Amino acid sequence: MASSLRATSERVQRRAARFQEHVINPWRVERTVTRALARAASGNGPVVVGPWTSEVGYEALYWIPFLHWFVDRYAVPSSRVVAISRGGVQAWYRGIADRYVEIFDLMDAGAFSAHTAARRASGDQKQIVLSAFEQDVVRQACARVGMPGAQVCHPGLMYRLFRSFWHDDRALDYLFRHTRYDRVRLKGVVQPPPGLPAEYAAVKFYTGQALGDSAETREALRDYAAAGPWEIYRACGLMQLTISCPEFLLN
Repeated sequence: MASSLRATSERVQRRAARFQEHVINPWRVERTVTRALARAASGNGPVVVGPWTSEVGYEALYWIPFLHWFVDRYAVPSSRVVAISRGGVQAWYRGIADRYVEIFDLMDAGAFSAHTAARRASGDQKQIVLSAFEQDVVRQACARVGMPGAQVCHPGLMYRLFRSFWHDDRALDYLFRHTRYDRVRLKGVVQPPPGLPAEYAAVKFYTGQALGDSAETREALRDYAAAGPWEIYRACGLMQLTISCPEFLLN
């Protein structure tokens, strides 16, 4: 009898621990993040969104849609918002921020690369917290546009909010409830290089912990680039694929 009760107690404790980890903790994180977003949006002062210094894929797929939701949900006019990023992506922030500060106008590529390398070396692949480096970027950006004392909506808030989704503790609906996807209007903003068609897809591969940089990986990516799923688009006449891989460099 004692062993049966002990086994039952252990099962209950394991279930309670799983419920705590997969339900209660994500709910607490969501509440904490939404309160932080409300504080950032409060008042009539400037709001900095960023600085974005990590992967471009996450910026386009999650950060920009998250910001569209943020300014809509908390009624933040674009006239209050200053976006900070790198790589000339000002057009991505249309409808979010009237002002954009390019990080490479504040520092050279070497200083920026040194920061990102140091962050990766510390085990922080994502921007979970506002680092001293990023605080300095925010200070310089605000001085540049003449908007000191801004509230900051840092990417760490998004990373914390979506962590439960990426770990399969939230359904796709959870992501859609905290994002708003829209087309990026680039006509007249970005001029494609000569020789490209009117419609094309650009493809980039990069390595990391999930996909290590090896001879086998590079060979597989070459094969994939030569005959990937976009062949369907070309066969249907929907889109032309342009692959530019000088020396096939992977970052």
